[in-house]
Amino acid sequence: MVKKSTKMLVLFVIALLAINSVQAQGTWQTKAPMPTSRRAPAGAEESGKIYVIGGCGGPRTNEEYNPATNSWATKATLPGSRKRGMGAVAGAVNGKVYFIGGHQGPPPGQTVNFTDEYNPATNSWTTKASMPTASEGAAVGVVNSKIYVIGGYNGTSFLNTVQEYNPATNSWATKTPMPTARAFIAGAVVNEKIYVIGGFNGSFLDIVQEYDPSTDSWSTKGSMPTARYWLAADAIDGKIYVVGGYGGAGYLNINEVYDPAMDTWSTETPMSTTRSHLAAVEYNGKIYAMAGVLPSGNFTDANEEFSPSVGVGDEQLPVVFSLAQNYPNPFSGSTKISFNLATKSHKSSQIKIYNVKGKLMKQFSIVNCQSSIEWDGTDNNGNKLPTGIYLYRLKSDGLISETRKMMLIR
Repeated sequence: MVKKSTKMLVLFVIALLAINSVQAQGTWQTKAPMPTSRRAPAGAEESGKIYVIGGCGGPRTNEEYNPATNSWATKATLPGSRKRGMGAVAGAVNGKVYFIGGHQGPPPGQTVNFTDEYNPATNSWTTKASMPTASEGAAVGVVNSKIYVIGGYNGTSFLNTVQEYNPATNSWATKTPMPTARAFIAGAVVNEKIYVIGGFNGSFLDIVQEYDPSTDSWSTKGSMPTARYWLAADAIDGKIYVVGGYGGAGYLNINEVYDPAMDTWSTETPMSTTRSHLAAVEYNGKIYAMAGVLPSGNFTDANEEFSPSVGVGDEQLPVVFSLAQNYPNPFSGSTKISFNLATKSHKSSQIKIYNVKGKLMKQFSIVNCQSSIEWDGTDNNGNKLPTGIYLYRLKSDGLISETRKMMLIR
């Protein structure tokens, strides 16, 4: 039984690798550099603009990047004498940007619990309720208009705290702690779950842990290929792109991609600039990697845009070309698979279902602008398939959107 289970696992991994290998690689473009070179700032997007705030080299700085015009503007600095030299986090809720925690210098300085609200419409700051626990180098995620600040360092200890801020009530709540205390981590949100990746707690870490705010619970996921800290991450179309950082071999330019639906990792095109202590912010299906520390130790004003490839050749698919997780999952009778198609992709679209060996089990042709199909767990010949994991993918005009997994139970 052990040998059979091991063989099935190997076959499943091979099938995933085979599917991932057909994906084209994305591209990086150099964009207008930041006005201020710095390390470990916080970044957040609001209404099509990216705000990069604080960091060593610009501890009170607030600079706005407009991707549409590839230009920067200097905005109101942090209020009063507040300075955040590095390691603060930022999140946007209802038109406001919240800048939280961080390290206030000069050295040795102190870790702080400040919460400040920036209003882009009025270019003004307001001081809000402080965090229960001061933190720097934490992960952040915004889910259902609440901001979650996870882990970090308080000046003496690595933290596993989960602190929830509600801008509507200007109040904080403490949630279930993260399984592994750590700092200098990256966080990203997919399907209203927060993924906390990498970090440091005396060792370089490759840990991935998922927090579900709806149940206030944690689960551990597949490890990142490269252990590192002071990395950055954000999500595009259900996948998390983790860039840069510092590992045992030094500064990194790597770009590793996590697929939460499959709990698998793949490698994407590396950044042009090797660096750690950077910020990564997604906007309009692209990730902007900004600031950081170079291998020389100098701070950088680098601003690089990553565009993942979702097509082949010169054709690119719009973001609306996507595949949802089936529901229910696991299932025993039938399950529904929903999807979105670009208008130009209605000509020849299919859902294909494979077993873990990569063998085609069932194929559905999509007609008349369908948005979902039902599968009853049978193959193309009408035979009932056994209990197990199956893979399904959406293909339209020869272009693969993504592959997901589901569990059939008999």
